[in-house]
Order: sequence, then C-alpha cells, then structure tokens
Amino acid sequence: MKLSPQIKMKTMMFAALLALGGGSFLAAPQVQAGPLSDLLLGEKAPESGHPGLWRHERVTPAPKPRAGQGPEIEPPAPLPPLDELLRLSAETDAEGRARFVLSREPAEGRPGVEIAEFPARSAGPMALYFLESVVRSMAETSGGSPFYIRNRLREAFVAAELGEAAAAPAPEGEVQAHRVEIRPFEKDPNRPRMGEFADLLLVFTITPEGRLLSLSADTPSEEGGYHERLTLTPEAP
Repeated sequence: MKLSPQIKMKTMMFAALLALGGGSFLAAPQVQAGPLSDLLLGEKAPESGHPGLWRHERVTPAPKPRAGQGPEIEPPAPLPPLDELLRLSAETDAEGRARFVLSREPAEGRPGVEIAEFPARSAGPMALYFLESVVRSMAETSGGSPFYIRNRLREAFVAAELGEAAAAPAPEGEVQAHRVEIRPFEKDPNRPRMGEFADLLLVFTITPEGRLLSLSADTPSEEGGYHERLTLTPEAP
C-alpha cells in the first residue's frame, strides 16, 4: 500500500530538517552533533537500520481546544490508548531502489498497512519516526507550534551525552546499553506555557554499536498525562 501524501510529507520533512550533509549527522547548521546523535545518525552509524519488530504504546490526553472554540462546543475527548506492533523492514522497490519500510502489523479486525518509508541511507529510522510522533502528539495536545517543538527536540537530541553503558534487556537477552535521558524543555523560556510538557522526559536505550532497544516519552502525571514508548520486541515463535 502506498503512503498517503500527508504521512510521506511529514516523515520526509522531519528527516530533512534533522539531517545535514547527506544524512551524516543529526543537526541544523548552527548546532554541532553530539555523542548520541553521532552514534545513532552519524557517519559511523550502522547502515542496516536494524530491522525488527517493535511494540508501540501511547496514551495521549485530550487535545487542547482550538482558539475561538465556544463553550457550546463539546471539548475534544482523549484519544483511546494505542497498543500496536510495528515492523521495520529493509526492502527493494519496483525500480530496484533499497529502502526501509515501517508497517503496522495486522491485528484482529485491522489489516496491516505501510505507514512510513525511509531511504536506504537513513540511519536511525525508528528514532526519526518516534521523534516526529512526539512532535505531533505534543503539538496536538498542547496547541504549540510543531516547528518550535521540533527545533527544541533536535537541539536537545544533539546535545545529549551517552554516559556509561549498563545491563539492559534486549530480545536476545541482556546486553550492555546506554540509557540516555533528555529533558528538551528544562531551560526553555516558554516553559510556563507548556503545561506538563515543560517537564517532558525522553529516554533512549541504545547499545555502544548504535542499536536502539527502546525509546520513551513521558510527562509527569501517571494518569491523564502523555506516555509513548517503542520497544524492540522478540519475534513470535
């Protein structure tokens, strides 16, 4: 199934904003690459993209009412919790060009569908997909500008340090991995206008070889907050 123009535009636009120098590292011209971005998206990043099966979970609060929405209009309700399986595959299109394809696995009453694609040279396709999902969820829920949010996430991402590696779960068993915590709005001058998203916490679990194991995004509230997670998952026997 072909991508919808909207999904393709969002995915490729985000990749273009994040990548500089033919995908050599995640940065804008005024921002230098850091340890995490260099490991995941830099020149030495693995070119395999790490195909595999990912569990995607998300809980999103009700979107912020649009400006000018009168009291007679019922406010938007929270979206139902999301729990799905996504598969990243390395494929070749009809013209012989290599690419990565992210698809939603079929579930009861719901067929599988292709939801995003990335050029073969794209490093870290799951990170790009996850970060754009965070941008979209925060913008829709808080009413903030997706361009502003995207830029702040990018800057925080490229500034993130790796820290020491420690034992972490992986589909094949325990491995050594870095647990990187990122608080993109910790010092943002617009924190007072962001509500709970001012304290948004992103966590990347990544091996020293650049293999992602999990990604998460959380606001402080256990209930009624925003929580999203991608976890590399063992294949069903």
